[in-house]
Amino acid sequence: MSLPDQIMTPLMKACVEKNTKLALELLEQGPDACQLSAKSYPNFELTALKIACSHKLEKVALKMLEFGAEANALDSIDSTESTALIYAIDFNLPRVVERILEFSPDENGLYEQDCEGRTALMHCCIKRYTKLAKKILSFGPIACLLNETDADNNMTALMFACRDGLEELALNFLEFGAKSNSIDEEDTDNNYTAMMFAKKKKLNKVVAKIEELLANENIEPKEQFKYTNNGIMI
Repeated sequence: MSLPDQIMTPLMKACVEKNTKLALELLEQGPDACQLSAKSYPNFELTALKIACSHKLEKVALKMLEFGAEANALDSIDSTESTALIYAIDFNLPRVVERILEFSPDENGLYEQDCEGRTALMHCCIKRYTKLAKKILSFGPIACLLNETDADNNMTALMFACRDGLEELALNFLEFGAKSNSIDEEDTDNNYTAMMFAKKKKLNKVVAKIEELLANENIEPKEQFKYTNNGIMI
């Protein structure tokens, strides 16, 4: 990420240049003096914490959190609209993720979704961070938005887990209350359901659990739909 000097604080510039020593020295001046809560150019709306995460400066990001950096601030104009939590997940900073998760859901950004409607839990599935996903799940199904769907494909975290072959995690999702109407939700592009993903990946335990839940709710598993050129389902 390269931003003009005049729209960055010295702390942000140190992070962009991956100058860990300077960034830590600036932080020692205190959160106000180093403008820790400031955001960069309006077209990006990035905080120093997110810039540190995007440049994989784990030590700096942890120090920022220690000094009170807001973990739940959204990039309201940035195209990613991600929280620091999602940044830390996407840039493989597990220690930063764990530190952010020490805050309450109101403070750690669990309630937020990115511009694609994806939650932190979904990002963990995509990155295959099973351990971190379980930690997020421990906040409960409501706080971690377990049954929310993304904007592009209407997929839940369960569907991402099944698609990527994460059987143990998918079972955890089901145990934590992945709802029946989300269990068999359609992917609007590929017409896949969690059941179909699970069968494709041969996640036999997941298939059995979904069948059990659907049977208890008297819901028939959906078949994979096909459409003609004029959009008629066949």
